[in-house]
Amino acid sequence: MIGRPSLRPALLAVAAAAVLAVTACTDHGEHAPDPSVTASSPVGVYNGADTAFAQSMIVHHQQALDMTALAAQRQAGPEVAALAAQIRRAQEPEIATMRRWLAAWQQPTAAPAHDKHAGTGMLTPAQFDQLRKASGAEFDRLFCELMIMHHEGAVAMAEKVQADGASTQVEVLATRIIADQRAEIAKMRALLKG
Repeated sequence: MIGRPSLRPALLAVAAAAVLAVTACTDHGEHAPDPSVTASSPVGVYNGADTAFAQSMIVHHQQALDMTALAAQRQAGPEVAALAAQIRRAQEPEIATMRRWLAAWQQPTAAPAHDKHAGTGMLTPAQFDQLRKASGAEFDRLFCELMIMHHEGAVAMAEKVQADGASTQVEVLATRIIADQRAEIAKMRALLKG
């Protein structure tokens, strides 16, 4: 990572364990975080980049879950159905973790109204509607094409918070998102090639 010292594996292991152990609190606050401000909370040091990442990635992951839910409804092939289930298993607990962080940081769960997630691979309503109407082999192709774009956006978001964030826990999650989603992108590209 640019401008940040490398973390020892033991510290990453401790931080990864802490990600799973965070307890929930009540949401507070109404304003977008200032990325230049670093603060501390019961779950460690964080800054505005960490907050913005969690808020935006919750929305991003939720759309991925909405896409995976269609796989069972639109007669996805076994490979795509298995991949959709894998994505769901990974992203549901990540959403829960990020919600707990935001509560502990006393930040709103919802991203600021001006955040349209531009450039993050989010599907447009028209693209989502196209996926919803597809079935069988056409659904499988569209799912892979659109989820590759979606995952590439998540990887870019995770790389940005690695560079700009202050939270070790967020860094651990970002690293996992990058690894998991790059592997899933490779799988989907292979499926598209047949």
